[in-house]
Amino acid sequence: MERLRARFPRYDTITSIRDPEAFAMQLGIDFATSVDKSKHVELGPLDELAYRRSRYTVSLWEGEHRIDKFIRVYHGPVVYEDRSGILESMEDFVDFSMVPRGWFTKKTSFSDEREYRFAVSTLGRPRTETFKLPISDELRMLTANA
Repeated sequence: MERLRARFPRYDTITSIRDPEAFAMQLGIDFATSVDKSKHVELGPLDELAYRRSRYTVSLWEGEHRIDKFIRVYHGPVVYEDRSGILESMEDFVDFSMVPRGWFTKKTSFSDEREYRFAVSTLGRPRTETFKLPISDELRMLTANA
C-alpha cells in the first residue's frame, strides 16, 4: 500500500478487496437496485424486445416473472501491453470470458500499478455521462477498509 501511496500522492484512500467474486456480485446487486431504467438508460428496440421476452423462475415463489434488469459485471486484472488499437480478430476485442479488452488494458509503463478492475454494464445506452452508485454496507464490508 505504501508503494501505491507514493505513486499516487493526491489519493487519500486505497481499498483492498478481500474476495473479488463476492465484491463483483454485490456490485451487480447494488447497481441493479440503484439504476432506474426509465431515468438512467435509453433502451433500443432490441433491448425492449429482450426485456419483453425474458422470464425467470426461482424457488422463492411459483410461476414465471419478468426480468426487471440485465446486469453484467466484468472483473479481472489489467493486462499491460503496448500493442493498442489493432483489432484483427474477435480475440483482439474480447477475451475468452467475453470481457471487452479495452476496459482492462493499459500500456506497459503502468505495469507497476498491478491494477484489478470492475466494470458494470446493462442493456441500452446511458442517458447521462456519470452514474453515481451509492456504496451499500454489504459492499463496504467486502473491503479491507471495513
